[in-house]
Amino acid sequence: MRKVVIMIGALFLLSACAQSSGILKLGPDTYTVSVHAAPARGGESGARNLALTEANTHCQSQSREIIVTNLSSGPSSHFPGGTVEVTFRCLESPLCQYEWDTLPLFN
Repeated sequence: MRKVVIMIGALFLLSACAQSSGILKLGPDTYTVSVHAAPARGGESGARNLALTEANTHCQSQSREIIVTNLSSGPSSHFPGGTVEVTFRCLESPLCQYEWDTLPLFN
């Protein structure tokens, strides 16, 4: 019985190393994802990598290109490690000039 409890505890700890909110739709072609990564998963840089990978995979599944419109990161306030929030758009490729001009980063 003790071995089972230890194994369940170890699996719980391993699965809690990184947590994602999943892709959330904010508006037309606009999404956000938030990821927390423990120090064992790279902290802030690990969370950034996981969030951008998840966002890029989402856009690729729609045969679209990712455009990051906002990225914020910092240490987690409740747990060791780091948290990253990415806001992004999935746009058809190639981007036309109108789409570039409407992005908040270029205005």
